[in-house]
Amino acid sequence: MTGERGFSLIETLIALGLLVIGVLFVTTVFTEGRRVLGDAERRRSAVWLGREKMEEKVGQAYDTLLQRGGMNERIENGMLIGEDRHGGIIRVWTVEPDRPEPGMARVGVTTRWTERGVIRSFHAVGFKAQGRTPP
Repeated sequence: MTGERGFSLIETLIALGLLVIGVLFVTTVFTEGRRVLGDAERRRSAVWLGREKMEEKVGQAYDTLLQRGGMNERIENGMLIGEDRHGGIIRVWTVEPDRPEPGMARVGVTTRWTERGVIRSFHAVGFKAQGRTPP
């Protein structure tokens, strides 16, 4: 019969299959986007935590740099070592007096986190001179 109107079963199945493929593609793109956004947020948090600790230590008076600030700090071989955790981000800091020269202290802060099964890190180093306090 000529002149019939409508869609055949095969045309309907093909259209439905294309629709399913499109929906799966869009869902995959959104899922990957959320994962990338989560990775970027974790990285931003790790860098912020490292800089925060660096500013805290460099902002202290030189004479107080080697004083333990709590249970998460210890002194080993004349060097202050501290560690804490914030939501899966590990932050480790060190204060080494008289390095690189007498009257200066080297402050190092490292943050570590896991991103898609890979350990990532951020490291910052600053120096504090004796008798100098930042504004």
